[in-house]
Amino acid sequence: MGKLGPNQWMVLSALMDLHKAHCRNVFQAREILDRIWDEHYNPNRDTGDQLERRLGLVARAASGEKDAMKALKIADDSELRSIVRQRASKRRPATRPWARALERINPTRCFRQLEKAGLIERFRDGQCQMIRLTDEGRRTAALNSPTK
Repeated sequence: MGKLGPNQWMVLSALMDLHKAHCRNVFQAREILDRIWDEHYNPNRDTGDQLERRLGLVARAASGEKDAMKALKIADDSELRSIVRQRASKRRPATRPWARALERINPTRCFRQLEKAGLIERFRDGQCQMIRLTDEGRRTAALNSPTK
């Protein structure tokens, strides 16, 4: 197998993150896809964190800090601009944003290529497809993962 593509790296990275978070090797395919959605495609992922930062910025601006006032104005302008652009778009809203986003990475093909490369093992447990990260897959992901 040749070089892994960005989609395969995304799947491998999601597997490593799940392994670190749950301290187990076997995951359902849907758990991996949920992780990819949360990390790469979910537009509301950082909403809670943004709210806290916004409240802190408002408090600093209320106390008279000029830099905070300027940052608040820039953030408001940017938010308004993105809302206007979103409404100006003539596209029909996606009815299945989760599924449409993940169709781009073609999970079935990614899993098949990673299995061919010996980085994962696939098997069925009832109706669920299970994915296991192999030792080689763990080493490959660890060598090429950026430090967070």
